[in-house]
Amino acid sequence: MPEFKTEPYITDSHHHLSHQDFSSDIEEVIGRAREAGVEILIEGGGEVALPYYLKNCLSDPYLRN
Repeated sequence: MPEFKTEPYITDSHHHLSHQDFSSDIEEVIGRAREAGVEILIEGGGEVALPYYLKNCLSDPYLRN
């Protein structure tokens, strides 16, 4: 099982992110957190929308910094 990344691994502002680029990572983190007994609350569109929310944040220079 891979270790959690402790530093941002998306550093190239010119790199185009697709849903597939990180959706599996997010799903794995959510699964591992639930296995550890962590309750996950996501407002809005729910877990399905989480990767899209992160994509929007990562593509915004103000939010990314």
